[in-house]
Amino acid sequence: MDALVEDPEIRANYNIEIRNRLNELNVEDDTQSAETIYQSIVSSHEAAAKATIPTKRKTKKQPPWENKHVDLPRSVVKQNQATYINKTTRKNKMSLNKALDDLKNTYDNNKKEYIQNKISEIETTHIQKKYKLTWATIREVSNYKMSYTGRPSRNNPTEKN
Repeated sequence: MDALVEDPEIRANYNIEIRNRLNELNVEDDTQSAETIYQSIVSSHEAAAKATIPTKRKTKKQPPWENKHVDLPRSVVKQNQATYINKTTRKNKMSLNKALDDLKNTYDNNKKEYIQNKISEIETTHIQKKYKLTWATIREVSNYKMSYTGRPSRNNPTEKN
């Protein structure tokens, strides 16, 4: 929906599409019930949105230890994998396994270094009595997300009592 707000061309195309679809609904007979008219409006909105508004691509967030040091071993694995697929020999299999081991070791070393840096950061912020930053770092490392299911809603006064 961000594209609908930001791009005037997409907005104009959507408006034209929805107007055409709603005009088709007006032509139909007036004996329809309110529920069927509502369902046809909703379905025409969905169809117009699918036809005109581009979908947002989801990006996968990479772990912090996946950095430029991992790119070289990963490219070596891809190269060795391609050669193994083209020519399945024992030598190619061994080189592929060695490249996979190197990639795993690189991942492990980067992850270990990341965790050691975060531990030292937690220790220094605790010594400096910056507890909010300490807990923020702990939540970042542990990938902790707060749950709001047990908290009362501030909009509903019956849940407060």
